[in-house]
Amino acid sequence: MFGVPIEIWNTISLSLNYVLKLAPFWLPIAFIYAAFNAWVRYRRAEYWNNKLGSVLLEIKLPREITKSPLAMELVLNQMHQPPDEGNWYWKYWRGQTRSWFSLEIVSFGGDIHFYVWARRKYKNGIETHLYSQYSGIEISEVEDYTKDFYFDPSQHEMTACQWELSDPDPYPIATYVDYGLDKDPKEEFKVDPLTSQLEFLGSLPKGHNCWIQIIVRAHKKEAKKF
Repeated sequence: MFGVPIEIWNTISLSLNYVLKLAPFWLPIAFIYAAFNAWVRYRRAEYWNNKLGSVLLEIKLPREITKSPLAMELVLNQMHQPPDEGNWYWKYWRGQTRSWFSLEIVSFGGDIHFYVWARRKYKNGIETHLYSQYSGIEISEVEDYTKDFYFDPSQHEMTACQWELSDPDPYPIATYVDYGLDKDPKEEFKVDPLTSQLEFLGSLPKGHNCWIQIIVRAHKKEAKKF
């Protein structure tokens, strides 16, 4: 059949027969597992929507920033929140999860915006740390910019990707230290690694959007081995 030897078809048929005979044992387990995952997702959604809430802060930068990226590193330290999942009851029954933050750079047809998405209870802390490091910035709470976008496959094209490490974890990612920005060089000697990305975002024609999200979340028990 279709060029496949009869022995292979007999093996497949025999395997399916065994699977069907064992269905009274594995089918309830599979159902319980699926139901449990659905319950956890439901409780987490309810926990977020009804008890925590979220906030989207737009960050408007001044024309010139003289501080080194170390200032932003101090702001990111505020986002390194300890795990708050609690015990198994709070995690699986109440839907409590670890906090995470989203650092977002968005281009609306070449118009670039910077956002920070977080749980509402962290709003004051984020604003305080940003104002303390960058006195000339403006922070305002805004609506989710994705709400007004309706994706119509017949009129729009969409591409999404997720960046991952190309090398094993022990290989470090180049940071501002590798560019010498931790030494706060003079303006003419600075090499901003974000320049090429911002140039691309600023060059998008009208009607094109690009959304970049960097998720920040504290580790719980995961250990980095080098």
